Amino acid sequence: MHLYSIQVRIILIDDTVTNWSSWLTLPSNSYAEIAKFGPFRLVDVLSIEINPNETKEMGRLLPNKNIDHSLAIIDKLELEGIAFRIDDGVLVIEFG
Repeated sequence: MHLYSIQVRIILIDDTVTNWSSWLTLPSNSYAEIAKFGPFRLVDVLSIEINPNETKEMGRLLPNKNIDHSLAIIDKLELEGIAFRIDDGVLVIEFG
């Protein structure tokens, strides 16, 4: 996912929802972390949401360009055997 300028966020089992972040890392097999939040224990994570849409600024006088990376991200998740669902255009990876 680091190849694309997409946004991710984490939802915890206590209903805490982080802000959208530009990166996600798994520093160990039992923790997840995003920019300015975490690390969170994976047992406390309800889901990770991925917004596959990138907005690229084209210049002052040009409209922004929207790029949908859904197919590439879905292919990668399926290749890795990661179960997910799509909820209103957002890819959701559920835990537990």
